[in-house]
Parts: sequence; C-alpha cells; structure tokens
Amino acid sequence: MKDKDQKLIIVNINKGGLRMEGQLIQKVTVDKAQYHPGEWVKIEIFLKEGISNNITNDNLKVEINDLDYRFYNTEIRLIELKQDLTSSVVLFWQIPIEMHFEGFGLDIKYYKNKQLMDSYSTGFDVVEKWFQAPRYGFLSEFNPDKKEKDIYQRLEIMKNFHLNIVQFYDWMYRHHQLLPLQEEYKDIFNRPLSLRVVKRQIEVCKDNGMLPIAYGAMYGAEKDFVLEHLDWIAATRDGVTRNSLCNDNPSEYIQIMNIADDCPWREHIVDQYRQAIKKLGFEGIHIDQYGFPKTYYSLVNCKRKLKDMEAEFGRFIEYTRKELGEETALIFNAVNNWPVEVVAFEPQDVVYIEVWPPNDTFYHLRQLILEAKKLANYKKQIILAAYISSLNKKKKISQEAGERAARLTAASIFANGGFHLVLGEGATILTDGYYPEFRQLTTEFSRVMQNYYDLITRYSKYLFSQDLRDKSAVLTGGTNDEIKLSINGEKMNFGPNG
Repeated sequence: MKDKDQKLIIVNINKGGLRMEGQLIQKVTVDKAQYHPGEWVKIEIFLKEGISNNITNDNLKVEINDLDYRFYNTEIRLIELKQDLTSSVVLFWQIPIEMHFEGFGLDIKYYKNKQLMDSYSTGFDVVEKWFQAPRYGFLSEFNPDKKEKDIYQRLEIMKNFHLNIVQFYDWMYRHHQLLPLQEEYKDIFNRPLSLRVVKRQIEVCKDNGMLPIAYGAMYGAEKDFVLEHLDWIAATRDGVTRNSLCNDNPSEYIQIMNIADDCPWREHIVDQYRQAIKKLGFEGIHIDQYGFPKTYYSLVNCKRKLKDMEAEFGRFIEYTRKELGEETALIFNAVNNWPVEVVAFEPQDVVYIEVWPPNDTFYHLRQLILEAKKLANYKKQIILAAYISSLNKKKKISQEAGERAARLTAASIFANGGFHLVLGEGATILTDGYYPEFRQLTTEFSRVMQNYYDLITRYSKYLFSQDLRDKSAVLTGGTNDEIKLSINGEKMNFGPNG
C-alpha cells in the first residue's frame, strides 16, 4: 500500500454525540455530503461514554484510502489527548487539489493493548461538479412549527447519507406563483408553510455541502390564474386539459399550460424560477411534468394550433438553460421514461426518470439506466425516482418484505451505475409520488441504508465513472465463459438480460 503525503491534523475533543451501548466507536461522520478539490474534511469520531477510565494502552488507527492506495494512515494514542474523552475526537484532512472525481474510504480501528476491539467504516467523495455523483434527496415539510433543532437534525442525517442534492418538494405557494406574498402561507392542499423555514433549510443545506433545488412544475397553474389567461392553456379538443390527480376538490384543479415559445406562459414560469433562485438562494430547479398530454392545442392569438409536447419539452429546457445560466442546476423529470430520447441530450445536468408501471421489475430498472446512458452519449449520470410502494402502509405488506424490496431496488440501481431518489426528510423513505406521505425508517433499517450509501460514496468512481460500459452480454452466460458464476460449486443458470 502507498502513502500520500498529506497532513492529518488532530484538533480537539468535542462534547456531545450519539450514545450506543456496547460499542467503543459509536459512529464516524464527516462535515459535508460532498467535497470539492482542495477542501478540508472534518472527521469526527464519537466514542463510548466513560471510555476514559482505562485508556493507557488504547490507540485509534485512522486510515483514508482508495482500495489498496493509502492516502493517509496514522495512530492516535488516546492517553496523549488532554481533554476528557467523553464524546468525540475531531480531525481535519485536506483533499489533494488535483483530485476531481474520487471516492475515499475512511476506516477507524480501536486497539487496546494492540488487540483490535472495534472498527467503523464510512466514506466521502470529491467532485469538481455536483452532477458527477448526484446522490439526490428530498425535503417536503416546511410548516411554521418546524424547530431549528429539527431542521438541523434532519439535514444532519441526510448529510450523513451523503445526499449532495436536495429537492425542496412542494415548497411553493402555487404552481404558477412560486413565492408567497406573506411569510406564512398555505399551498393548494391547505398545508401550512413558512418561507422562514424554507430559507433556513436552504442555508443549512449549503452549510452541509448539499445543493438546494427548488421544485417547479413547468406547465401547472391554478384556477384563478387560468381564468385570467385562458389563451395560455394547453387545450384539448374540448378546450380543457386538467391534472385531476392533484386535488380532490373538483372546484380546484391544476391546469396544463402551453409551454411553446410563442406563448407568454413560458417566459412567466421561467421568471418564477429566476425569482426563487435570486430571492431565496436556491441553486437550481427540478422541472416537473405530469406525463401527459402527449399533444395539445395552442390557443395563442385566437389561433388553434396542434403542438407536440415532447418537442416543446426540448425547447423549454434550452430556453430555461439560456435564461438561468450554465451554473444553475437543471433537472427535468422524464416521467416513466417519456420522452427520454428527446431530453437526454438537452442542456440539463443529469437524466432523471420517475419510474411507474409498466416499468415495475428490477430488470426494467437496469434497462432504463443503460438506455438513458446511451442516449446521453455516456456524458450524464442517471437518477431514478423509484418509490418503494411495498413500504406504503396502505399496501399492508410486512415490514421485512418492504425493507427487502428497498434493498433490492437500491442494489439494482447502484450496480447498474444509476442513482436513486428515495431518501430524505431525515431518515425517511418515499413510498409514493406525493412526497409528504413518506415513511420513517426504523433505526435498524436506517443503518442498513447508511451502509449502502457509504459504499456508493467511497467507491463512486468504480460504480459511476462515465468511462464504464456494460459488457455483461459478451462476458457471461451462454457461450461466454470469461466470468463463471456458481453457488456452492454448482453452475448457475444466468443471463445478462435477466
């Protein structure tokens, strides 16, 4: 193993931290979800309470590595640390400035009298741009009663999951008017929201190395706005196109609007995006659509003209990029892979696909990822929003079965080089397309998911390098014998395509 000439600075011992009986090392954290070249990494090692009673021959071994390449390796004699060992050891390590896409393993071992007593492993990564490794999470609660402690704790958990992008889902006043006129307001579903809470969560995201992204539907407008701009709607033959899924109240609805370049709606909604970025500090926009209609009629200038929605999607993304600039993060939702062949090469930063039936098997997840990579010419990362419906309480499926489905889904996505939007709002998981209906993870399953996200972070360049190509079809199965799979010595019937 090789050593990199980098300084590891031992700073002090802090008080506080999580307590877990029976473990000498309770947990190890870093201070950001993701880092940039040359940044300092703050490493905090939380130790068992009362550990200072007998530490004469106790050492901590700290190693930062990439497989067999050791960036730094040191031992800390606990007896030499003057402060009372009631909580945590804090270290700093600087990432080499020349590194632009690298995952690091962080391994801590506790020795007593030269005997290994405990160990803990995690990881962190460095990128030049966030979209090289976009681990996407979400927030969906912005109620006025949300306390500062709650905001900090939830985002701390998300930071520890290494979620470096955060979608602020349904934070806005209305779909056509994102910013409210008052500090406290209610959305179309009558949920109480607070602009103060939104702003504070944006600030804490940035402190934790997480990019805050504003949800913004590209063509949704509520009734009062529609009645004043009837010639801006995306009309069907009978003159109406409504998203009836968004509200149970038939007197309220979200109208699909005309996003074509000759309709003032496009300029209006992109200006709403601009104001959200400028006034609140968002660093990007999650551009949503609803998966329909595939065609519609424009009514601009009292002329009825048939429009192809997917073609308009591409032009809308181009316009938004031009108006908001290259540094603004843009993510477009290709609902159930539509129309990925159009938007994959448009100027958005990643390819994002919200998965719905009939794409409902693990094989489908693999195919969605591989097809999107190819359509983007292997220049963009792929994110799947694949919700774990088996954990939805309405399904009445056992907790064990639901958690197993979540693990298999994550493994299928990560193993094929994709990222997964499913965790957020602290330690919660999405089970439905309406994010406020998330489900809390159990303590045990939260640790399981932590292991998954630690792994994909420390080995990010081996899983997500854009130089990688899938060669399963020519290496395994059938007449291909370069890779042979067996269980207990018996040959497996295996095909690369499922």
